[in-house]
Amino acid sequence: MLVDPTMNRLDGRLATFKEWLVENEPGCVCTARKMAESGFFRCGGDEEPDLTRCFVCHKEMEGWEAEDNPMEARYHTAKCPLAKLGKPASQLTVEDMLKLINFQQTERVRALSSDMIEEFKTDAAEVRKQLEALAKKPTRKRRAR
Repeated sequence: MLVDPTMNRLDGRLATFKEWLVENEPGCVCTARKMAESGFFRCGGDEEPDLTRCFVCHKEMEGWEAEDNPMEARYHTAKCPLAKLGKPASQLTVEDMLKLINFQQTERVRALSSDMIEEFKTDAAEVRKQLEALAKKPTRKRRAR
């Protein structure tokens, strides 16, 4: 998964909520600002208008309703370092952000490495089959001179 550095910034996440339909409901707690403050950005299109993703751990969540509190909902996974910090994005320190970015990059490398290992295993199995097929072919005997 590619990391979009603009989602590390509150204003970048907030910009994704231009068409946040949940906000139009009366008594809405689940505002675009609160969503962005909680670390979410909108990633769904017309088919999934309330699909969001955490900018740190990339966990996707949907089904948001006006009374949902995104600060509480972000405790979606025990592995998310943003949830572990327990504070809104506006209160993150430079040190906090560096730790979060480090987590993002580490997870990205882990995912890419995993994909590359699986691709290598698939390629290695194919090469092995080819080598085994070659080993089974009869060879011509050479005559000594």
